[in-house]
Amino acid sequence: MTRLLFTAGPGAGHVLPLLPLARAAAAAGHEVAFAVVGSTVDIVSGIEAYRIDPGGVAQRAYRDMVRAANVPGLSPGRLRELTGAGWARVAEAVLPSLTARIERLRPDVVVHEPMQVAGLVAAHRTGTPALLHGIGLPASVYRPALERVAPGCTPPSAVLTVCPDSLIRTVRPTDWAMRYEPGTLPGPVPDWLSPGGERPRVCLTFGTQLTAEPPPALRRAIRALGGLGLEVVVSAGGAEADALGPVPPGVRVVRWMPMPEVLATCAAVVHHGGAGTTFTAIAAGVPQVVLPQGADQHRNAAAVATHGLGVALGPDAGVPAIAAAVGQVVGERRYGERARRVAAENAARPGPGEVVARIAGRFPARASLAG
Repeated sequence: MTRLLFTAGPGAGHVLPLLPLARAAAAAGHEVAFAVVGSTVDIVSGIEAYRIDPGGVAQRAYRDMVRAANVPGLSPGRLRELTGAGWARVAEAVLPSLTARIERLRPDVVVHEPMQVAGLVAAHRTGTPALLHGIGLPASVYRPALERVAPGCTPPSAVLTVCPDSLIRTVRPTDWAMRYEPGTLPGPVPDWLSPGGERPRVCLTFGTQLTAEPPPALRRAIRALGGLGLEVVVSAGGAEADALGPVPPGVRVVRWMPMPEVLATCAAVVHHGGAGTTFTAIAAGVPQVVLPQGADQHRNAAAVATHGLGVALGPDAGVPAIAAAVGQVVGERRYGERARRVAAENAARPGPGEVVARIAGRFPARASLAG
């Protein structure tokens, strides 16, 4: 029985992609724990979880970085500088607590998502193997943070990718492949969710990290979709549904939605380009319209457009441009056909259960997990 300690940075988008593998490991009888930041402890239902953010310092650093990095018009160099510094502050805030937790639990492997560089550093310092769990496109954007926190840190023992090979410029034979399976937040399936309506359904979401004042691009997208004669479902990103104010007829605003189930009924999804939404749409085979706002969203948007999975717009796209893009991906068969082909490619990759067996073979047990 292998002991796995999963750890992720702040934000649901960093925890959710790790849940399918963690749940598969627990279902196979392995010992599983999570080291998480802030309120994301509530997401890890049914798995032992530990908070590693004393005083909320990492959570505040993350929020500061999100605000700074999601400013339209930032140059790639400036964005890299901001995110590198921000994730370094997150890592420095959680590193002592995470290191202590690893020393106490003595896991056989630390599984960390790319931005949680503290997972790699703490594993290195405690002599524990580390497995980097990708959460989208393979990226080296975490390296500036790692260079600030621990220059020369030993690379992870293995790298797990969840991106279909056709979307990757260079496939490294040493990487482990797993299909992307969306992690889900606990909650009931809503009564309104049923396929087969008279009008095509389109989902609009800007992720789980909306602020009290929704971004202007989200409001423009609502206006654009409201005039197309579609059934529109808008996620308020965890905020109260009335935070978006009045919406056009035919637009439903919900605080939370089970994204995989919703996308299974949709003709398209309009979103901000976050990795979680981008890859959940890829797994569902649904065409996308992307309005990237910052961070890694421009890169995800470019991949969607380059590979024929949808249309990428600028962050300041107006109502007519958004409406035209949605009409294009809903009306032209080529987008749906391409999206379904890549979804089939994703589905053919090894599942979490198969990867768990590989982990158990690579990282054999050495000591029991202690609370």
